[in-house]
Amino acid sequence: PYGAVKLRVLVTDRVQGTEIYVPMHSTSHDGAVNLLTGGAFDVVTRTPAYKQAKVRMQILEVDGQNPLPRINPRYKKRHPQNGVEVGRKWNRPGYVDLVDQK
Repeated sequence: PYGAVKLRVLVTDRVQGTEIYVPMHSTSHDGAVNLLTGGAFDVVTRTPAYKQAKVRMQILEVDGQNPLPRINPRYKKRHPQNGVEVGRKWNRPGYVDLVDQK
């Protein structure tokens, strides 16, 4: 309802179902997400409500040039973490739990 963008997309197994990912910062389509979002924002962080954007995707052509450049980090070897290691964070020297401060 707020705007429209025309982008080349790369269909992968990393984004599935009814999800779509548009980078907030890119060299070729700066501000594309901003054209699709309204004025809603998170009241705590004051960040725009990007995850609440309604999207209608239409296929204009099936084949074409891959929009992801070969220098993109997604082509490098992955080194996944073993989950979120919050215990390491909580046990580090000087860590202050702000919830306990209230």
